[in-house]
Amino acid sequence: MHNAEKERLSEAELDDQASRTILDNSDDTQDDLEPGAQLEDLPRLESLIERAAALHGPAKDPKLKHLITTLTPILAKGHRPVVFCRYIATAQYVAEALQKAFKEHRVACVTGELHPAEREEQVEALAEQSDSPVLVATDCLSEGINLQDAFDAVVHYDLAWNPTRHEQREGRVDRFGQRSPKVKALMLYGDNNPVDGAVLRVILRKAKAIRKALGVSVPMPEDENRVTQAIMQTVLLTRGASSGMSQMGLALDEPAESLEDLDHRVEVAWESAREKARRNRTIFAQQAIRPEAVLPEWQRMQEVLGSQQDVERFVTQALAALRAPLESRGSHQRLSWDTLPRSIRERLESHGIQHLDAIRFALPLPRGVGYIHRSHPLVTVLADELAERALDENGSEADRPARRAGAITTAAVSQRVIVALLRLRTNLTLVREGTRREMLAEEAVTVVLDGNQPPRALSTQEAVDWFTHEATQNTSPEVRERAVQTALERLESHQEVLDEIGREHGLKLLQDHRRVRDSERDGRGTFEVRPQLPADVLGVYVLMPEAGF
Repeated sequence: MHNAEKERLSEAELDDQASRTILDNSDDTQDDLEPGAQLEDLPRLESLIERAAALHGPAKDPKLKHLITTLTPILAKGHRPVVFCRYIATAQYVAEALQKAFKEHRVACVTGELHPAEREEQVEALAEQSDSPVLVATDCLSEGINLQDAFDAVVHYDLAWNPTRHEQREGRVDRFGQRSPKVKALMLYGDNNPVDGAVLRVILRKAKAIRKALGVSVPMPEDENRVTQAIMQTVLLTRGASSGMSQMGLALDEPAESLEDLDHRVEVAWESAREKARRNRTIFAQQAIRPEAVLPEWQRMQEVLGSQQDVERFVTQALAALRAPLESRGSHQRLSWDTLPRSIRERLESHGIQHLDAIRFALPLPRGVGYIHRSHPLVTVLADELAERALDENGSEADRPARRAGAITTAAVSQRVIVALLRLRTNLTLVREGTRREMLAEEAVTVVLDGNQPPRALSTQEAVDWFTHEATQNTSPEVRERAVQTALERLESHQEVLDEIGREHGLKLLQDHRRVRDSERDGRGTFEVRPQLPADVLGVYVLMPEAGF
C-alpha cells in the first residue's frame, strides 16, 4: 500500500471515529457534520485546543454561564428540564458544570455512547431517584424515549441546523400524558455568533414562518447536506484568505456563497417543498373528505367510546362493587392496592403494573399520580373481571357485582320499566369492480319497555340515565326472579319490534357507510346490508315502583 493510500485511510478512520465519538449522530442523520481538518497543520490545531481550554467553565464560558443563570429560576419554580446538546463532549461538559452549580439537584448525562436500553434505564433512574432532576442529553434522546412523565421543560443549548430536530426534542416532553399544563421551551443563541445567526435566520425562523402559514411543518429540502456546507462556507470561510480557518485547510470543494445567496436557495427549495405539501391530501386534513359529511359518524363513535366522565363513573362503581372503593385525596384519588381482589392484581401485573396507588381521571396530573383513561389496563381489567363474574353460574351472589339480569324497587319510576341490552349483528357487503367484500358489524343497543309501551331504542345518554337509578326498597329474591322471567316473556312477545329495530340499525349503518364513501369521492360499487336476526339479548333489568303506586 502506497504512503498516500495509507494517509487517506488514516484520515477516513479518524473521520469515522470523530463521527462516532464527538458527533452524536444516529445512523440515519448526518445533519451537523463538520469539515475535517488537514492533519499536517498540527501546531495550529494545538493552538486552537489551548484557546478552547482557556474558555472552560462558567467563569470563562459566557454561554455556559448564561445557561446556569437561565436554569436558576426555572429550577426554583419546580421545573424539571432537559438540556439538549449537539455533541457528546459538550453534553458531558455541560452536565459536569450543572452538577457543580446545582448541588441540590441530581444531574445525569445521556449520550449515544450508551446502548438504547441503557439510555432508558438512566432516564428512569434519574426520575425515580430525584424530585428535581436535570437531564443533559444529545439528540440520541430526541427520538424513541418519552420524557413527558418526568420532565416539563426543554432547553436547546446547541441549535440544530434542521428545524425538525428542534420539534423532535420538544416532542419528547410536550406530548400526551404531560402532567404540566405548560411546557417551557428555551433556545440559547449568541447575538455575535455567526453560526447561530445563520441558523436562526435561514433555517429556524423560516421554518416557523412556513409552519405558521400552513399549520404543519415542512421538512428541510432534500439537499440538506449542501445547505449545511453552504452555512459553513458562508460563516467560516468568508473572512479573508488569511483567516485561520482558510489556513487550516477547511475550504470546501465548492466556492463560498454569501448568506443572501444561501437564504435565496433555501427559500426556493422550501417553497417547492411547501407547495408539494399543500397538494398532499394525506397531510392537509384529507381534502377529499368533507368534515361536515362525516361529523355524525364521529359523534356516534365518541358516544360509543365514552368520555372521561364515563371512565371515572365505571371505575369508581366497579371498585366499590368489588369492595375496594377509591378514597378522595383532594387533587386525586387513592386506590388501595392490597384490597383489590387477587385476580385483578394478577391481571394488572401481567400488563406490567406492579402497583397502583394515586390516580386521577383528568389532566394535568400532579407529580406521582397515574392517569386513568379509557385504554388504561385498569379499565380493561375491571371490565373483563366483571364480565367473567357475571357469566359464572357457580359463583355466589356476593361474588357477582355485575349481572346479566336483575330487578330493583325504586321510587324513580311510577310503573314497571324493562331495560334490555341487545347485541345487533349486521352483514355489510360491498361489491366493486368485480370484487366482493363482506364485513360483519356488531353494536350494542339498549331498548326500553316503559309500562305497556312497545320497545324503543335508547340513546347512550338515555341508557346511562336509566341505569343510574338506585333501589329505594328491598326486594325479595323470589320477586326479583319472577320480575325477570316476566320481562323475558314480554321481550319475546315483542320479537317483531326488536327485529325491526335491528333492520333500522342495519339501514342506518348502510347510509352511514355510503355517506362516508361519497365524502371520499369513492362511492363506486354497490352496498347491501343483511341484519342477523333475532338479536341477542345480553341483559335484562327491571325497575319496579314502590308499593302504593
